Amino acid sequence: MNMGSPLDNGRRTSNASNNPSATPPPNMFSSRGVSHSPSSTTSHAYDSIDLNLAFANALQEWNSIKAALDFVATSLGPYFQPLDAEYQPPSNTPFGPALLYRSWDISVFWANYNMAMIAALRNHPNMPPAAHVAAAAAAEQTKPYAYSIGRIAASIQTPPEDRPLDPKMGAAMIDLVIPQFFAGIQYTDASHRAWLVERYFETNRRSGWATASIIAEGCQSGWIRAAEAGRGPPHVRVRKATFSDFRIGRYGDSQVEASKQISELDAENDRKFVRTKASARVHWAIGLMGTEEDVPEEED
Repeated sequence: MNMGSPLDNGRRTSNASNNPSATPPPNMFSSRGVSHSPSSTTSHAYDSIDLNLAFANALQEWNSIKAALDFVATSLGPYFQPLDAEYQPPSNTPFGPALLYRSWDISVFWANYNMAMIAALRNHPNMPPAAHVAAAAAAEQTKPYAYSIGRIAASIQTPPEDRPLDPKMGAAMIDLVIPQFFAGIQYTDASHRAWLVERYFETNRRSGWATASIIAEGCQSGWIRAAEAGRGPPHVRVRKATFSDFRIGRYGDSQVEASKQISELDAENDRKFVRTKASARVHWAIGLMGTEEDVPEEED
């Protein structure tokens, strides 16, 4: 039995309707064309730019990137396809049937491929320029790829806590953190969010890679902020990090206190020479999950 995924469908070129990695139909994205905002008509920097030509060039470049990704999916043989029931009993995950491959490095490869597909769809020339807005606008198109990343990551079952973790498995869990982040920012189901956060903390606990816990805290803060702004469902923080790390900002009950503590730490290490904005440093996931309000406007 072949469990199937958007990646498998990429090989079925004879049936475009079942191929999420095929070139999107013309109506897949908004056909609004080039938007002439007031800033683009009043700014001298853009007076000499033909926006229609720039859009056409961007679309051509995007199509070439998409074609390259499609070529990868259709060029790999059966060794790179997920195992069927003959070799691995089917198992369920919060995202659907697990996608298990012959080796962990192949799993990591396909997770990164799915991440590349998500990035491409979110960066289509017709998409809004703000990353968090584009992620929401492209959510329906990127959903199968985001779920495939979850199915791949959930197929890695760690041994009991009293048994050592295989270094190769630990490396795969670390390599899957960023693809899971790209997918996780659009998760709205509570079970998906809870699984992702727990896997991040487990990756930290079993492999020692503390960045996973930092990303988990950032994801949860992003979901909470999105809910407060009316752009997503409510989220109840699953759990907090069980260790102290100055990058998380858990030194007080307020962001001001956290930033103050971080500044004091900076004065005692080599980061005192780095120019930063303290208000934007509490969660480093802000680049993908933040809003315009999180980024102070620069003075001209």
